[in-house]
Amino acid sequence: MIGLPGCKSTSQRALVLAALADGESRVQGVSGCRDSAELLAALVALGVESHWDGTPGADDATLTLYGRTPQQLRGTADAIAVGEGASTLRFLMAVVGAGSAPARFRLAPTLAARPHQELATLLTEMGASIQTGNDSAGCWMEVRGAGGFGTRRVEIGALRSSQTLSALWMAAGDGAMTWSLAERVGSRGYLELTAEMLRQVRGSRALLEAQGGSVWEQAPGFGARARFRVMADPSAAVFFAVACILLRRSVLVARPWNSRHADSALLRRLRGEDWLTWLPGEQGVELLPGPSARRRELIVDLDGSPDCGPALAVLASHIPQGGRFTGLSRLRLKESDRILAMTQLAEACGARVEASEDSLTIRPGAGGARPGHPAAPRARQVITAGDHRTAMAAGVAALLNPGLEPDDAACVAKSFPHFWETLACLRV
Repeated sequence: MIGLPGCKSTSQRALVLAALADGESRVQGVSGCRDSAELLAALVALGVESHWDGTPGADDATLTLYGRTPQQLRGTADAIAVGEGASTLRFLMAVVGAGSAPARFRLAPTLAARPHQELATLLTEMGASIQTGNDSAGCWMEVRGAGGFGTRRVEIGALRSSQTLSALWMAAGDGAMTWSLAERVGSRGYLELTAEMLRQVRGSRALLEAQGGSVWEQAPGFGARARFRVMADPSAAVFFAVACILLRRSVLVARPWNSRHADSALLRRLRGEDWLTWLPGEQGVELLPGPSARRRELIVDLDGSPDCGPALAVLASHIPQGGRFTGLSRLRLKESDRILAMTQLAEACGARVEASEDSLTIRPGAGGARPGHPAAPRARQVITAGDHRTAMAAGVAALLNPGLEPDDAACVAKSFPHFWETLACLRV
């Protein structure tokens, strides 16, 4: 039985929306990952009260929060650690930027190197002040809002991250907003997730899409008494779906995943193309391998599912027809350069890789492992650059390549603290 963690993307959004809603809000099944723990700690430091009923991170645990609007949050004397979590930092930047009390955040170097300028620019245009720097303790960012966004129309150019708009939507609420987008935002599934959750707590007309998604009208208000149930993480489910295909055996997961998450669309596509299927039952959801691994090439546009690139690279490395991947630009903006990670994972599995500016092609090597047929044991190491998804993919690859291991196994705590114990269930 595979126990998937709570969905990190849903947990991050639920924490922010509940923390800003009036009254007592409750969130069940919050992910126990490091990113969510750091986001919650930051919200508490800003004045949000909370308490747990049950073990934090457990599926049946409930987190109660007593919310404050951005304008009611307090400043902090000490810097708030946000670690490596991009969504943690971006959501907090917007929340503090919509208030008036200043807050300083302490960033891991890898997070400081990721792109946050587009959000900083938009917040500055709406009156916030943002400064960054380094001191003896490392990288920091200080945000001070102007007391609210007010009622306005915001013109937004091309966005590199959908989290920028998600952060602004959740932080807005003191006035009516019109968000006008010059270009369609990539990773749209994450925007739809944010919009659905925002409407759930603030009302069905809190955020309305117009003109094919180029304009969004947002009503004022932060809602009250939010109630969220966090389902399993579909990004994590993809890794075990790949394991199911590689091992040619069924895999039973303990609870269903969030069908609104962007990576759920990828799982549905894999099912539609007969790579796998699943059967819900009383004991959980049973993943079953399909026939496509024997007869077709894996072709995937990764623009909407950048977290799944490393796992799919492992799959392509072992199937006869290999795989071809496009939509790669966002993969360079994640915790590491995931195009490089996919290449190194494939080569560690003995596959051949051909890269162009906009595509990555992976073909299995002669004599390498194939689904259901492991290779002979051989010690190999995959450089993760601290990326949790690369480490998880290396673990899945090791199911058919004994001796392969990541150089940093502990980094999975960012999204899936119990990944290695869970993966071990497949070796029994």
